[in-house]
Amino acid sequence: EQEQKVTMIARYINGNMELRWFPGSAAMWRLANEKGYILERTEILESGGEDVWKKMTKQPIKPEDAEGWSAYDMQDDYVKVTARAINEPLPPPQRGAEMKKWLEYQNNEEGVFIFFSIATDMSAAASKGAGLRFVDKTVEAGKSYAYQIRINEDKELEENDFDIVFIDTKQPYQYPIPIGLRTEAGDHNVKLYWDAVINRKSFNVFHVERSVDNKKFERITKLPIYLAERNANEYRFVDSITNYQQYYYRIVGITPYGDEGRPSESVKAMAKDFTPAMGVTDIKALGNRKSIEVTWKLAYTSADLKGFYVGRGTTPDGPFNFLNKDLLPPSSRSFSDDNPAVFEPYYIVYSVDEAGNRSHAFAALAMVVDHDPPKPPRGLAGEVDTTGIVTFHWNRNTEEDLLGYHIYMANGKNDVYRQLTKHPIRLTSFQDTVTMKALNKKIYYKITALDYNNNPSPYSEILVVERPDIIPPAAPSIYKYEVGEEQVNLIWHNSSSDDVKEHRLLRQQEGTSAPVELLSYRQGGQTTFTDTTVEMGAVYTYTLSAEDEAGNVTVSTPLTLSVYDHGRRPEVNNLRVEFDKTSKMAHLSWTYGQTSGQFRFVVFKGAKDRPLSSYKSTAANQLEYSDFIREKGLYRYAVKVIYADGGESELSRPVRLEVAE
Repeated sequence: EQEQKVTMIARYINGNMELRWFPGSAAMWRLANEKGYILERTEILESGGEDVWKKMTKQPIKPEDAEGWSAYDMQDDYVKVTARAINEPLPPPQRGAEMKKWLEYQNNEEGVFIFFSIATDMSAAASKGAGLRFVDKTVEAGKSYAYQIRINEDKELEENDFDIVFIDTKQPYQYPIPIGLRTEAGDHNVKLYWDAVINRKSFNVFHVERSVDNKKFERITKLPIYLAERNANEYRFVDSITNYQQYYYRIVGITPYGDEGRPSESVKAMAKDFTPAMGVTDIKALGNRKSIEVTWKLAYTSADLKGFYVGRGTTPDGPFNFLNKDLLPPSSRSFSDDNPAVFEPYYIVYSVDEAGNRSHAFAALAMVVDHDPPKPPRGLAGEVDTTGIVTFHWNRNTEEDLLGYHIYMANGKNDVYRQLTKHPIRLTSFQDTVTMKALNKKIYYKITALDYNNNPSPYSEILVVERPDIIPPAAPSIYKYEVGEEQVNLIWHNSSSDDVKEHRLLRQQEGTSAPVELLSYRQGGQTTFTDTTVEMGAVYTYTLSAEDEAGNVTVSTPLTLSVYDHGRRPEVNNLRVEFDKTSKMAHLSWTYGQTSGQFRFVVFKGAKDRPLSSYKSTAANQLEYSDFIREKGLYRYAVKVIYADGGESELSRPVRLEVAE
């Protein structure tokens, strides 16, 4: 939206206030030509107070019509361009025309607007006739004023509809100076650059001037330099001149008021020869490790050829180090390198002209007579991790002409080895990736060393690395079981894997948090086990695990079973009876090994010749009973334990009591 705003500048000069404004686009310009501009002024009082805006003209300010332009100098090209742009507008496309026509019209209008803007910047008369300039002759020295400009439209004004400038008459206008001029030497030309962002505040168009003595300057631009792209950051100008002739340049900016500012500071510039001499061809480098002879050809000798440099580098693309401090003469076609470097086998020749420009051909690889291969690499060692990455290293060879190493791999010691490296590597370490899902556990590597003549060394000793075992052994299986009285018999098949180091038989009772190890054995043939530590009525889960040498573990399918409860419970012990003649009481007592569970004691009694029958019962914590004897005779007693779950013990061994009286 800011680009669409009418902007204004002002200057106090020769006792008058000169104002200049600019529509932000071609469309706004056409609208303002029709509606006109409203220019208002207010005096800024030091004591403050409400602003009182006064219109500077009775009628809106508009461009001159055809009759009005007749009073101007129509021989002035800028006046002529301005008048024609205003009075001869391009006809818009008819209603309903295709979008292409409207785009063409818009582009043409923008082009006309650019030329119009240049013309009004270059000529005060043109900007006045275009309705973009006003001179206020009623200002008083020493006072401050504010001016605002807007298009005369019938709508409620918004902040962006007008522009305001504040200016006082205390200091007269000082003509600005362009800044930031710099040059760049070319071949038969000089390029001039200056900043657009900084200078745009004071100038929109410029002229370039040149001098040979920095005193008398000649204007070398017939037309002013204008930036059509509003977002461009830099002005540019190219002057074609003779090489090695020194010149001075300065720029003169045209203010938006149509007059020239002060010239910029001058800068010195000189065009130079950047065209190199003819380059050499057919470079060859032949010899041995003690001396390399470099030769070349030259199609023709350039008039400005000064000589040659010979360079040497590690790659055909450089960088290259010069071997001769002083230039070889133009007649030279060879050079002897008596101290060749193994690691810099590439040679290049530069043609150098009087201006120092260099040209060169493609580098040549030295052809060295050498049939001695390096020694085989030693100290090869490495390992494989669980992800299949093989890392190995070796000792570096000591040969000066060592180029690098090739790596080879095979899955069998006597298999064909596959080369892993496309090019010789300089490092003394290497990483390879192998699959972990392979039947063969071992991988085989060997390496060779190569020199710069590609002579290969014998193979190194073979490095054997083993894949980590990440595959668990085959699972064992419990395939048969028998539940007996207070024991469980198990029969199983051991793991069939040959790398199993240990089998373990585990049992976990229902309701407990951890299993119990019942059996552990190394490789062997045990396939049965009798568990005699079970409790009747309990539920157990049995598993058999197999662990290999790498620590991988596999477990059989769990076997869950219940131990059968036959209902028999332990008998009481140490049943005794004693008779108290005074109280006529028979006192029974006993012991019992169980302290947990829900049970009770039942006392059986048989009097005289009657058989034993249940008589009384006591609680689990009562290990005695007293019986009142009414008559003399023979009595027998026994005790049985009865549990709440229905289990019961055998009848204890009876005890006898004979009462005489």
